[in-house]
Amino acid sequence: MSIPLFQMKFEDGTEFNGGNLDSTLWRESPDKPIKSLRLRLPTGDFLFMGGYEEYNFFIEATQGIYGDTQKRLHFIYVMGLLNDEVTSYKISIMDYGQYKIGDTIVRKFPKGKEYNWKPTSGWHKGLIKEIS
Repeated sequence: MSIPLFQMKFEDGTEFNGGNLDSTLWRESPDKPIKSLRLRLPTGDFLFMGGYEEYNFFIEATQGIYGDTQKRLHFIYVMGLLNDEVTSYKISIMDYGQYKIGDTIVRKFPKGKEYNWKPTSGWHKGLIKEIS
């Protein structure tokens, strides 16, 4: 059995396992407040997040041009919102320019400017509580 890309835990004790890089299942997850989120990193390590008002997750990819239809995945973004400030984790999933697989950049942005100074969609509610 493969390890899911991410795992959400909810206040009611239920869990939801995400898919993989080709089909993350983020938008298919239950509409319940997230207690904690565990993301599998390309290095085999895990990133644990909790205590945010909202969470977001997406993959940045490029599409080839001039007949090259292969999609190239570059970065995973996982974000947490607290007090109108977004903490963004940008994780490299391939060697790309100056980035190596697993490189992680953590930055903070005002809400609505979290991705290239623009808002993102796909946010899920969280719980402002201690994670466990």
